[in-house]
Amino acid sequence: MRGNRLLKLLDYYAGSIVILLLSILPSRKSQLNSRAVRNILVIKLAALGDTLLLVPTLRSLRSDYPDASVTFLGTSINEHLVHLFPKYVDRFIRFEVTKAVRNPSYFLNFLKTLRQGRFDIAFDFEQWSMITPIICRLASARHTVGFKTHRPIRHLLYDTAVERVRDRHEAGNFLSLLRHREVNKGDLRLELPVNSELRKQVRSELLRRGLKQSQRLIIIHPGSGNHGFPKEWPVRSYESLCKKLVQDFKPFVVLTGTPAERHLTGYLQSTIPEASTIWSDGDLEKLTALLSMADLFISGNNGIMHMAAALKVHQIALDGPNDPKKWGPLSSNAVVIRSSCPGCPCLDLGFEFHRTDGFCMAQISVDEVYHAAKSILRNKKVRH
Repeated sequence: MRGNRLLKLLDYYAGSIVILLLSILPSRKSQLNSRAVRNILVIKLAALGDTLLLVPTLRSLRSDYPDASVTFLGTSINEHLVHLFPKYVDRFIRFEVTKAVRNPSYFLNFLKTLRQGRFDIAFDFEQWSMITPIICRLASARHTVGFKTHRPIRHLLYDTAVERVRDRHEAGNFLSLLRHREVNKGDLRLELPVNSELRKQVRSELLRRGLKQSQRLIIIHPGSGNHGFPKEWPVRSYESLCKKLVQDFKPFVVLTGTPAERHLTGYLQSTIPEASTIWSDGDLEKLTALLSMADLFISGNNGIMHMAAALKVHQIALDGPNDPKKWGPLSSNAVVIRSSCPGCPCLDLGFEFHRTDGFCMAQISVDEVYHAAKSILRNKKVRH
């Protein structure tokens, strides 16, 4: 929904009216007895990176309520990722936002399914949408918890509204919804399971495509989704970087991206055809296995960046509109290079770009990224 202007407008204006109407009605607010919690609802509709940053909170929920059943309400965007964590999530319910708007009967049946869950507590981890507090109220959970942000009124439907701190890492904000917990660095450890058999398959595939046994493997993800152009480093900058790295280190370069980003990966592959390949397989577990093999991963601020951080691979994260203190990679093996754009960082909820013409990321120089890559590769043994 973040990239759909019409849905965002509908969510804000129609959602605001519904929230105001529901806030007038009496709620079932009750004091939460942690010993009586048997069914927990977790709501996070998007996106891949946000969901991965939510894993430390899911881990804490399982620790705090070991006997409770955790249901995750999400979308097709994060469903496959959530299924990689069966030790933390017992059930996944998919919500189709567009279908709910077009088909009221779908939305009513969806709410009926939620109410049958008889949730003791519902945690809403969305930061700005209006539909999720409405879902919280209509799901009839005994107690609801969500963020209070600078976006007005959406918090009125929560039984407990927690102030979202703008200069805290978002993983810490997620964890803060569990109000009894003090947030510290150790709590925010990311994790992402790697299928060892798939890793062997991916390695064999790369060897078939040209990777040599003793060759460094560099993975570059130049895109940032369908609506993330302002967060993308210019493709010509990636081209210059790739040529310098191939000339000096003779690596094998894997260019990852969705089919919609083929204009980026295809162009880069054409500039270093003998030393690169394109990986567009959408299987999340295979992508995880691939990332785990990287000697170096380079990208802008996107969901794949957080996957690399969770795997603790050496990475370079390029930041312009995003504030790395809030959205940066949670890994000691990450090097963050920030744009010199005077208006950056500018994002809080994820869509407040001060420019959308690519200027912000263009202020990161190729030499700066190259020297960071050289520092990592110079003394590093081959990982795969």
